[in-house]
Amino acid sequence: MRKALVYGGIFFLFALGVVGEAEGQTKKKAGPSVTELQAQIIQLQTDLAACKVASAEAMKTAGLVAVEETRRLKLAPIMDAIGALRAAHSVADGGSIMDFKQYYLAAKVKVEALPPSAEASLLAPVVDAYSDANTVLLAGKGSGVATFAPSEWRRLVSTYPGIHIGTVEVDWSNATIVKDLHEGGINLINEGFKRLKVAEERLAKPSSP
Repeated sequence: MRKALVYGGIFFLFALGVVGEAEGQTKKKAGPSVTELQAQIIQLQTDLAACKVASAEAMKTAGLVAVEETRRLKLAPIMDAIGALRAAHSVADGGSIMDFKQYYLAAKVKVEALPPSAEASLLAPVVDAYSDANTVLLAGKGSGVATFAPSEWRRLVSTYPGIHIGTVEVDWSNATIVKDLHEGGINLINEGFKRLKVAEERLAKPSSP
């Protein structure tokens, strides 16, 4: 009988220990407190806001890249025309009049083939100066002296103020005889090149976002 009571007591104590341990495990597995949940929510909101900012920045960067790529493709034929205009200026230094004419006409074809745009319009003044230079050089070919219609000579002088195009020897009502035309032609080519550099500077400016 005593043994039974002893064993019964031991079993009871063991059972109490198991129950206590189970209750302890249950307490350990209990969820986070309200304070902890609020802290987690605040952190999630902060992380979400940061993700939105990063996403917006990424979209903005991608948009700028797309704009610049579109602009680069648009400017590709314009840059090709600029290269041709530069080549015309280069041959004028050491080449003959016909060399300049050949390169100038090739450049003119490329410029005139460009679709109408603000960028393409920057090259029109360059072509105008090269065209007048070609006219003056061909007129004065050989002796450097030629006869112009008075209206044409006045147009040249008024279009390029301050640039020496030639020296008038005789100015009749129906004809103007001018010398030093080779020098004047070179001056007009250089004027065209100055206009070309202005166009390049404007084209180099980054596009607006």
